[in-house]
Amino acid sequence: MASALESEFKDLSLQEDFIKPGLFHLSLNSLYQPDSDTLNERKKSLQDQLEEEHPMFKMIFNNLIALINHRIPRSQNKVRSILEDIRKDNPKHLNTLANLEVIYKELHRRTESDRCKQEKEAILCRNDQEALALKAQCVLEQACSLIIEETTNHEGIANHRLRDSLKILSSEHERSSGERQKFLGKALRYAEQASSCVLSAMYCDRPDEQLERKKESIEKFLQGLKMLETIGKEQTEQYHIWRYYLGVTLNRYDFSIYQKEDDDDKQEIRKELNAKVLEIFWSTICNLKGGGVERLYMARSYAYIGHLLISRTEIADDIIKSEALKVPKQSELITFIKDPLKCFPEALNFRNKDIHVLNRFGRSLRNKANFQTPNDAEKWNLLCDAYHQLTESIRISPMSNWFAYVTRMLTSKDLAMLCSEKHAIKWLYEARSDGIHCFNSKATDIDLCTLARVCQMLAKYPDVKKYGPKFVKNKEYIYEAIHYLNYALQLGGFINFTIVQTLSTCLYEIEEYRTAIEWMKRAMHLARKSGSSESLTRITQYILALYKAKSPGGDPSRNYLLNEVLFWIGQGKSKFSNIDGSISDLCKYCADGMIDFIKYLLNNDQSSFEVRKTLVSSCLEALNQWQGKKIRYQQIIKECKEKLKDLRPPPITVDQDRESSAQYTIPNIVMPFSMDANIQHSKYKFDFFVSHSNVNKEWVNNYLLHQLETKLHDNDIAFKGCIADRNFTPGSTIISNIINAVEHSCKIIFVITEDFIKSRWCDYEVDQALVDMLSTKKEDCIIPILLENVTDQRFPKKLDNIKG
Repeated sequence: MASALESEFKDLSLQEDFIKPGLFHLSLNSLYQPDSDTLNERKKSLQDQLEEEHPMFKMIFNNLIALINHRIPRSQNKVRSILEDIRKDNPKHLNTLANLEVIYKELHRRTESDRCKQEKEAILCRNDQEALALKAQCVLEQACSLIIEETTNHEGIANHRLRDSLKILSSEHERSSGERQKFLGKALRYAEQASSCVLSAMYCDRPDEQLERKKESIEKFLQGLKMLETIGKEQTEQYHIWRYYLGVTLNRYDFSIYQKEDDDDKQEIRKELNAKVLEIFWSTICNLKGGGVERLYMARSYAYIGHLLISRTEIADDIIKSEALKVPKQSELITFIKDPLKCFPEALNFRNKDIHVLNRFGRSLRNKANFQTPNDAEKWNLLCDAYHQLTESIRISPMSNWFAYVTRMLTSKDLAMLCSEKHAIKWLYEARSDGIHCFNSKATDIDLCTLARVCQMLAKYPDVKKYGPKFVKNKEYIYEAIHYLNYALQLGGFINFTIVQTLSTCLYEIEEYRTAIEWMKRAMHLARKSGSSESLTRITQYILALYKAKSPGGDPSRNYLLNEVLFWIGQGKSKFSNIDGSISDLCKYCADGMIDFIKYLLNNDQSSFEVRKTLVSSCLEALNQWQGKKIRYQQIIKECKEKLKDLRPPPITVDQDRESSAQYTIPNIVMPFSMDANIQHSKYKFDFFVSHSNVNKEWVNNYLLHQLETKLHDNDIAFKGCIADRNFTPGSTIISNIINAVEHSCKIIFVITEDFIKSRWCDYEVDQALVDMLSTKKEDCIIPILLENVTDQRFPKKLDNIKG
């Protein structure tokens, strides 16, 4: 293997310390999958695969089937029976001995467990040819298991189970009493903390799990193949088949590297990886004789070569230019490199009904259509051919054929985008049908995201290529999309930008503006710094939509929303390399909202003068570009330009000196994040009471309460608030209502503005909160929010010591 690749993987020796037989410690999906239907489908898939694979895979496939039975309730005895049958045929099979050791322990058969352990260790201690062959088989089978049983998000599964447990515990806690209720209450708190910690772990920076697992598989393949070479087995049929699976794993490893963000250092490794993969698959074709089961691996090698060359065109160009590839029948391989689609007829000559070949053929045709074909007519023909190959694959294997269903869903969606809106409905129904099949079997979070987008398009038919609430004709499809996205979140999608962004767009299209904004904030937090600023565009678009929906005439009391736009533009400027595209799109699609925003900036002296001037200038330039020819905007743009010329920095007073250069911002709240359950105090009726002026009730009702009381997902916490308009008791005096609210609230929030300072009732609420803090000795119970810049002289003296 080339030097750059050698440095990528461990320097493995042949010592037995590196060999740990068995499958239980590999953390395979089968050991954690909670869904019985999925497990049964996986077992059926393995049984079908076993029938067509080389006989040398029989023992490891049966071990995998045993592991699946281990997860199915009341099937433990079947696990023992399967493993004992393998042991009868091959008593020295290391992985079977190790797995039986675990099973016998679970069945309290200690003597049998110890016997398996002794037999296993006796083989590991030997270094003769037979022992080395058995060790090589053990390691190679483990490597193969890792790529057959692809990893999943175990933290997501654990968190999902914890949430289910919490619901059960909560129900039991409500129905219990006395000591039992006390212990169940403790269990609830600990379970909530555990769930919170698991979610926090999911947000932590960590190595790419899929990448690390594939790397582990590659290292095991290299170790096992080196052992076979040591005992002179490098020319055997089994050696070349194991090497074929090394090629499969290296191919997947390359794809994982490709998905990594801004990893330029990996480009050299990718070139070597792809050259190595190409060499392995071509060597498989050249070294196998083409009889019996060998035809399977030769056919699939052709399919892999074709798919690799079409999906990674730059690799093919590099190989031809460098002439670095040294393989048998090189001129024949160069022919395929120059025209990769020729690989698939060759593959079908060997296995014309192999679903893996058909699936690779379909995916390759789709890739060629989307990335190498500018002509729509040719693209249409390629996509139709891809659809035909995938349909044939599904006809041959309609059950365990997830890859075909996913690729056909994507292909149908592509066809819907190419054809006229009138005919798009047929392809969208096809895509939705395939997506639902994936959802009911082995769907990943990204597959569900694609299905959700298909549902979004159906909701807007015939305006499938347009975006926004006004184009939605059937909200039921949007509700269906949200259902799939919620399930994708359970699979670990909280940290997936695409899923979070798609959920936000669905919520926007059913006019759930505030929740859509919060999810898009999360998407912007997850977005790549070097990537598109689309999430910034969406956040500001949604806030402007909320502003126009609630105050079409420009209600000044809702200017906090325009200030929120200003804040997020500032956040976007600090995150993304360029936000000019976002400003341009906003002026193109949200012209009326941007005009209100420009007027707000021109009249708002609380923001930095330079910030206002630069931003207004950029907005007016973009607005003139997109709307300048429309009569209704020409006069407005002209007036705003005149006002911009007259814009002068405000005089700086002593009191304003500290604030004058600062940009006025709102709190940076990136949702949804989990919070410690202990922050809620059960002895209080409310988590918080908001004291505010009547002038600011719009901001309190539509922004503050939404931030604190909305539960965006199971791990989020919705706080319970108290406000006068909603929670004060009718008939009681204002004074008694205030006293009651302060006493029964854990925190008291003061929304401080000039109008708050002028209000006598707000002043009374401050007094009552201070009295309550002194009498109950509640620490940090008062939270002031400075919604407007208030001078030190005007700030309530009573709150000076907590102003911060």
